[in-house]
Amino acid sequence: MSKLDDNKTLRRSETKKYRTRFLTELEQLKRHPLYQSALDEVISSEYKSAIANLEVDFNVEFSTYFGEKVAVVGGHDALGNWDPLKSVEMYWTEGNIWKCTVNFEMCNSDIPYKYICINSESVLWEEGLNKFINTDHGEIRGTKLKISIEDRWSR
Repeated sequence: MSKLDDNKTLRRSETKKYRTRFLTELEQLKRHPLYQSALDEVISSEYKSAIANLEVDFNVEFSTYFGEKVAVVGGHDALGNWDPLKSVEMYWTEGNIWKCTVNFEMCNSDIPYKYICINSESVLWEEGLNKFINTDHGEIRGTKLKISIEDRWSR
C-alpha cells in the first residue's frame, strides 16, 4: 500500500470517527427541549424557504340576498390591496358556502384579509378585526404550500 492510500484510509477513519461523535452529541442535544424547539424552528424555516408559492382555498358561510356577491379582499396584491374593485370574487355552493382559490407568491408574514358583500348599490364589509392567513400551517406539495380556510360571517 502506498503512502497516499494510507493517508486516504486515515482521513476516512478520522472523518468517520468525527461523524460518529457529532451524531452521538446531536442525539444527546435533541433530548433537551430548548434545543429541540430551535431545531424544529430551523427545519420549518428551511421548508418555508424552499416554498415558492402559496395557494389558499377560502370558504366562508354567508347568507346573501338575490343579486349579491361575496368577495375576499386584503393586504396583498393578490387580494386587491384592500380595494373592493380589485377583490377576488367567490362562487356560491350549497349551504350558502362561498368559495375561491387564490395563489400568492410566498411571503414571510401573515396576510390580512376580510370578506365583503357586494350589491348594485354598496359594499358591506365584514365587521371586526382583520383575519390573517397563517403561513405557519398548511400542506406542502412540492414547492407550494396549500392552506384551506373555513370561516363564518353573519350580518
